[in-house]
Amino acid sequence: MTMDPSLYSQLRRLDHRLQLVVLAIPFVLLGAAGYGFWLGPPARELLAQRGSRALLEETLTGGEAITGELARIRGAVEGLEQQIYGKGMNRPMNQLEAEIIERLQEVSSREHVQLVGIRPKPKRRLRGFLESPIQVEITGTYRDIGRWLWALSAELGFVVVTEYDLRPVRLQDDSPLMMKLTLVSYRSMDP
Repeated sequence: MTMDPSLYSQLRRLDHRLQLVVLAIPFVLLGAAGYGFWLGPPARELLAQRGSRALLEETLTGGEAITGELARIRGAVEGLEQQIYGKGMNRPMNQLEAEIIERLQEVSSREHVQLVGIRPKPKRRLRGFLESPIQVEITGTYRDIGRWLWALSAELGFVVVTEYDLRPVRLQDDSPLMMKLTLVSYRSMDP
């Protein structure tokens, strides 16, 4: 290959550093082409595999977080079930009624309310639930009955007051009050 003498003379007049740059251009182009054809595909595959590995590691780490979150949610659901159904959720209905009566006696004693009577009423089916009412009669001061209701709500949150009647025992200003109320617990009829 012969070079045009005028081009050769022009190149010789260039600075040595610029001559090196001009001579390096073909080698850089050959290196880029070689990288693109021979080294580029394996390098891209390596980067893709690194990305996949990072994603899998993140998933594994996130899996531990998901397991912890599921455990937290299960605990919250169990707490809500206990709040709704009480500790006797899986007990037979007569055992649940006995537990309710026992707690009524404990709360009445603690809150200085006299438990005059407890009478279970007939159960009935209501929209997929078994309704179990208990009629309760108590006497006490206005404040004691108020504290009794708060304590009852805290201990038997799954029981609902459906009816109540509050009257003085005698027609005097300092007379204790008598409260008759119906407490109802509900249980799903689904197995």
